[in-house]
This record gives sequence, structure tokens and C-alpha cells, in this order.
Amino acid sequence: MHGPGTERDFGEVELTRIYVRKGDVQLSVDDFDHHNQLEISPTQPTKKMTIYHIVLFKFKEDLSKEEIRAASEGMANLHTKCLHPQTKQPYIRNRIGGINNSPEGRDGGMTHGYICEFDNEEDRAYYLEEDPAHKEWVQHVKPYIAGAQVIDFVPGVHV
Repeated sequence: MHGPGTERDFGEVELTRIYVRKGDVQLSVDDFDHHNQLEISPTQPTKKMTIYHIVLFKFKEDLSKEEIRAASEGMANLHTKCLHPQTKQPYIRNRIGGINNSPEGRDGGMTHGYICEFDNEEDRAYYLEEDPAHKEWVQHVKPYIAGAQVIDFVPGVHV
């Protein structure tokens, strides 16, 4: 019997799930060392940890609603246009975005927010540094932007 905190030999398992209190974590054989053991730390990201990339924009005030809509749709379409360099498949796991509607008045002038979800640091790095679809969209949208803020995080990593 294997309870919390006990070791277990996963042998030839290709994929398993470990259920935790705040969700589940998918593991592959690549996550295990040569002894078929896995170490998980709540404060240290692994190569398989989800990364959230949050971008806040302040669009220029003289833009039409159509120009803002086109720029926003371009961001939304990156989900299918950004292709992994090896698999040629979309690699942005999820993306959402929209116009600011916070009643708090602490938005720093930002008018729109977008969140992209990546499976790992490598995918995020490719997106930021190399992906031609992302680079093209950035060049297209730059003239429309009066300000931007970006923050990325791994859920549960606080220090």
C-alpha cells in the first residue's frame, strides 16, 4: 500500500497523475531520474511547470474601436499561429484577454489584459525570443501601444 509520502517504483509508466489539494500534476517518464524517482519541490520550478505570461496594455487614446479590436484579435489568434519549432503544433496551452473593467481604479492606466499559459520555460523562451508569429504581431501592435506591463509566474512559487 502506498500512502502520502511513500516511495513507489513507477517502472515503465509513460504518464500518471498525482492528485494534490489544489489540482493535479501531469508527469511523464522524462520527469523521473535514472532510479525512477521523482522529486517535487513546492518552491522550485521544474521544466514541466506551467508558466503564466501576463501582459497589460494601454492602447493609445486616438485609436478607433476597430483598431483596438484588430490588435486584440491578433493577440487571441497567436494561440493557433504560434507553432512549436519541432512539432509544428500550437504550443500556447491557453490564452485569454479582454478590456479592463476593474472598479478599483488601480490599473495604472492599463486598458487591456492578456494571459498566455505555457507548459514550460522552454516554450515561453521560444515565444518571447524566436517565434516568428509572435515577433510579427509585436511589430504590428507596437504603434498602437502607449504603455505596457508584463509579469510571468509559476503557480504556487512565492519565494
